[in-house]
Amino acid sequence: MKIMYHKIFKLKFLMLIVVYLFYGCIAKEARPVHNYMDTAAYQSEDYIIHEKQTDDTYESIARLYFKNKNKAEILKQENEIFGSNKNKFFIIPLKEQHLGGIYKDGYQGVPILCYHKFDEKTDSKLNISAKAFDAQMKYLKNHNFNVISLKGFLNFIEYKKQIPKKSVVITIDDGFKSGFNVAFPILSKYGFKAVYFVYINYIGISKRAITWQDLKKLKKRGYEIGSHTISHDDLTEKLDGESSENYDKRIKKEIFISKKILDEKLYQDTQFFSLPYGKSNPEVTKLIKSAGYKISVTVKRGSNPFYCDPFHLNRNMILDNNLKKFADKLQTFNYISLK
Repeated sequence: MKIMYHKIFKLKFLMLIVVYLFYGCIAKEARPVHNYMDTAAYQSEDYIIHEKQTDDTYESIARLYFKNKNKAEILKQENEIFGSNKNKFFIIPLKEQHLGGIYKDGYQGVPILCYHKFDEKTDSKLNISAKAFDAQMKYLKNHNFNVISLKGFLNFIEYKKQIPKKSVVITIDDGFKSGFNVAFPILSKYGFKAVYFVYINYIGISKRAITWQDLKKLKKRGYEIGSHTISHDDLTEKLDGESSENYDKRIKKEIFISKKILDEKLYQDTQFFSLPYGKSNPEVTKLIKSAGYKISVTVKRGSNPFYCDPFHLNRNMILDNNLKKFADKLQTFNYISLK
């Protein structure tokens, strides 16, 4: 009797989901598809309903249907919306559900965190200790934040790909050696990656500077490398006695040639640019676009929603070892009724 009741319950729950998807105008008629792992599955144009097996996880389901375990967080998110995470089925969306991070109760914002150096003994205000950085990365991990790439972020603001809720980007500016010796192992420990923005004249200049070999190793591990110009000069200010013509030539070189060098040295198409001191003007922005960059970042505080300007992205500089102040910079959702 218990077995019969269990089967009836599963059948009713399955049919309820099918009806909901149909009448919710988010799927067409459900139809059987090939069984996976001897599991009954039903599919519409928008969803698959997958009966859970004992050893199923969001990661294994993401690999099974998408060949990509990184989709696991989005699967978890969608199943929590449907309330199926405690039941006997997985809801597997076949189409992007929340392009631009737009939900009925608000919209996503993506904080971009900005670091510089990680030395133990320094008076620099740009420094974070290894212990503090480790604690911050642990906080992200323990509170289920998702560290995404700038490429992933670009897909988000171009309405191409959905990203998980609580997504953040980590960036490290200038090219200090501690970014490689200290930050890189800690990031790897927690399964995170960062974007390294380097200025050309500093690479390999001393033992305190990152090297081309370091950058190649980072790139091989899936880290993104962006330009921070050649000399780290303020692009909005003329040098003493500099003519307008020479100023124009100089800032063009800072933007174009830094990209060319990174492209050639790292065998890449450099798409991300960090503005020295976070400062820009219309002429600088025009040159950044002309050079072929897709994104430039400032140091203006705040997160970045779907309607942000990709050439003036906000970034939160991390200048304090205080964990509470760090947590305050992690606003990833803006609650507002969109019904």
